[in-house]
Amino acid sequence: MTFRMILIDPEKQTITEHQVSPAIKDMGAMIGTMDVDTVRIAMHKGSFDYLLVDDTGLKRGEPIHAFQLLGRPDPLAGKALIYGCERYTGETCDAKLPLSTLEGLVHWLGLIVPKVEWTKKGHVDTAYVTWSKVQ
Repeated sequence: MTFRMILIDPEKQTITEHQVSPAIKDMGAMIGTMDVDTVRIAMHKGSFDYLLVDDTGLKRGEPIHAFQLLGRPDPLAGKALIYGCERYTGETCDAKLPLSTLEGLVHWLGLIVPKVEWTKKGHVDTAYVTWSKVQ
């Protein structure tokens, strides 16, 4: 079984639909890493859309292609995959975001060099990300 997922590729600056297995190995293969972070980006009637992104892309501090989503201050590094999740069961489902909507939310940053600084307050670690463009 496969589901509609959306791949964001900041190097190619493309947003494309794919039919992908919900297995984490298959989803990780789409973005090129198994070390991933998940961010909820949309709520729909009965489901959510999540973005799966390289968790170490910014932490490495190496040049990487990145993008921003409208309303999020930090860059997202490397390829990202959007998938759907049923609200009440947690089961994978089709991503519901229309490509036309997503195209208006993505801002391409090009090749950047990120710098991540961490602060700790009690049991909470917070990352602050700054970056510069590679010339």
